[in-house]
Amino acid sequence: MTVITTHHIMTDPEFYTTYTPPFRIHVIGFGKRIEPAIAKASDLGYDEVASYMSDKRPNIIPGEKDIMAIICVDDNESEALQLSKTFYDANVLTLVVTTKHLQGDSFDSMTEVRLEDVPVVVKSLLDPLFMQGKICFDFNDMSTCLRNSGCFFIEEAISTKKDGRLEDAINQFKVPVLDKRFDAAEFAVLIIYHNPDMEPPLAMREIVSLNEYLSGMPEKIDLFWAIFRDDKMSANEIRISTMISGKKLDPCIKK
Repeated sequence: MTVITTHHIMTDPEFYTTYTPPFRIHVIGFGKRIEPAIAKASDLGYDEVASYMSDKRPNIIPGEKDIMAIICVDDNESEALQLSKTFYDANVLTLVVTTKHLQGDSFDSMTEVRLEDVPVVVKSLLDPLFMQGKICFDFNDMSTCLRNSGCFFIEEAISTKKDGRLEDAINQFKVPVLDKRFDAAEFAVLIIYHNPDMEPPLAMREIVSLNEYLSGMPEKIDLFWAIFRDDKMSANEIRISTMISGKKLDPCIKK
């Protein structure tokens, strides 16, 4: 297993208050039931993210600043794949989050999830691109993991235990590291989120369970990992987000 960490380490608080990323990301919904997920993406408050239902904006055309499109699909599959091809052909990183089983080559990567999990996946894709971190995972890293990767799979867990928070969060994952899906993965991402005033602080003994989890991954996987601070989290919370991707990966969360 190759472990990769992004080289830039952000420490200057002034940077975060003055820097405006010169890009735009689209989160687009197809199907009435997907509307709450699109609303939650909008509620994240990222100015560079345009979240909307497809029927609200006819004639969507990729622009020069567009770097990523997340197409959320619960209905109108043909129309959704048509739009995804428009972004994909424009070299925009195009990700499909769907409640249906879709096939095609009009996107970089796809994941099939339950309807209630769509907001979790979208948030997990957006948060790393905007949050502060001592060890970061940026758009270039995400592009490396997801561009033309075929399929991806995301899980997230939160623990509020006073001791063993990392172990508790890892044990919540529906797909353990020994699951056969990891054998088909080419890339893996593990991101830890915490409140900057985390209480109690993360103890070294808690890292043991994380090391055990990572060491269980197949040797052929390229692993990215990062640590971000999330001011909206409670001081006693730790959130872990994991993502795996690969052309032979089964993207479907078993219903």
